[in-house]
Amino acid sequence: MIKFNLKKVMKQKNLNISQLNEMTGISRNSLSLLINGKSQGVQFETIEKITRALNIEIDALFEKSFNELKIVFENLYNITQKHEYQTGNVDPQTKEFTPIEGTKEEYSHTFIGIGSKYMIDGSELEETIPYNFSLEFNTDNILHLNVSLKNSDFKNDFIYLLDNVKNFQNLLLTYITLKILENLKQSKLEKIKNNFKITNKKIIVTYDLSDNSIQLPLDDDLTINYEHLNYEIKKTNDKSLYKVTFDDGIYFKYQSR
Repeated sequence: MIKFNLKKVMKQKNLNISQLNEMTGISRNSLSLLINGKSQGVQFETIEKITRALNIEIDALFEKSFNELKIVFENLYNITQKHEYQTGNVDPQTKEFTPIEGTKEEYSHTFIGIGSKYMIDGSELEETIPYNFSLEFNTDNILHLNVSLKNSDFKNDFIYLLDNVKNFQNLLLTYITLKILENLKQSKLEKIKNNFKITNKKIIVTYDLSDNSIQLPLDDDLTINYEHLNYEIKKTNDKSLYKVTFDDGIYFKYQSR
């Protein structure tokens, strides 16, 4: 949802409703509705009067926000995507590509991903998010996980949450890692335990929206304890405007202060 941010801007400029009424000519009643988020809409003329009076850009009055959000990670899937490309010739001098009519070809790409649901203010999206899981062979035999969010339908929302919800990075990566390892417990993790000595039980997690990484401790079965997820939820609650709980997914609910 898009939040009209007039109250925040007025606080930054140390203005009250009477002063803004004098500056814009907009009635106190209309301003009160806008400030308290109770207006059914805002007209372009009203926005122009406010931005001119306060000498601000239009985007300063709007903020992306949400009241309720739930993120769920579920099962793992093998996904095959088919792509079509056009064959042709490239002129060695002009570098111009000339397609050969009727010669389109296909290639397929298969990736492993985790099924995901993203429910925000009544709207729901579903997709499969790709990941790469590997074991680094060295003295410690460390596990690695890289999550691909750059092409996700949720990408812009994830970026907003990373910027606006404290500890969201650790919370998101802990949750998605927990669910991936939970799904791999009876297959790949069992084989790794049986064939390799893992002395340093941890996993390094990266993702493609940032250069950051986190390290998570693993149990003896190479999975993550739910207590660690609860710890990250508590850290998020200590710093966020959103109340975070966990049931069958991570649930965020806006709490006014």
